[in-house]
Amino acid sequence: MQEREILRVLNISSFTRHPTPFKYLGIPICAKRISVDECTGLVQKVVARIKVWSSRNISFAGRVVLMNSVLLTIHTFLPKKIIYEIKKVCSNFLWKQGLVEGPNSVASGNLCRKNAVGGLGFVNTSDWNEAVLFKHVWSIANKKDNHWIKWVHSVYIKNEEWLEHKAPLNSSWYWRKIDEANCKIGAGYKLLQRAFQHPFWHKEISRFVFHV
Repeated sequence: MQEREILRVLNISSFTRHPTPFKYLGIPICAKRISVDECTGLVQKVVARIKVWSSRNISFAGRVVLMNSVLLTIHTFLPKKIIYEIKKVCSNFLWKQGLVEGPNSVASGNLCRKNAVGGLGFVNTSDWNEAVLFKHVWSIANKKDNHWIKWVHSVYIKNEEWLEHKAPLNSSWYWRKIDEANCKIGAGYKLLQRAFQHPFWHKEISRFVFHV
C-alpha cells in the first residue's frame, strides 16, 4: 500500500502502527514464518504460570484441567519445537506437579484419547493444526464471503480449479502449508470418487456421509 493510504487507514481506524514482527496477545505477528527465537518468551510465560500452579496443592484432576487450558490456547502456527517445549513443561506438571524433567507414566498419544477409551481428553496439537488448515481449505473452496477469501482467489488462485492448485515456490510459508492441506483433501476426494464407482462402497459411504 502507498504511504498515504496507510495513513488514511490509521486515521480512520485509530490503530497503532508497529514494525514487524510485533506481538499480539503474546504471539509474534509477522509476514514470514515465525522463528523459534521469536516464541521463546511464550514458553517462559507458560513456565512462569506453571510455577505458580506448582506452589499450590492441586489434585490430579485439577492439573488435567489446567494442562488442557494451556494446550487449547496454543497458537496453531507456532513452530513444532515451541509446541513440543510447551507440551513437555505441561507433561512434567501433570505427572510430577512441578518442572522436574524425566520419563512420564503414559505416552502423550494415549492421553489425547477420549475419556471413554482410557485417555484424558487432551488436545492433540498436531491434529488440531491440520484441522484448522482443512477449515481454511474448505472456506476457500466454498468462496466464503470475506475479504481474505476474495484476496486469495484474486492473488493466488485466479481462474484455476482450487483442488488442482499448486502453490508457487515464491509464495509465503503460510500459503504453502494451506496448499499442502489442500493436496491431502484433493487426494481424499479422488479416493472417494473412485470408491463411489463401486456399488458396495457407494452404499456404505453414503450411510455415513449422507445419513441414508
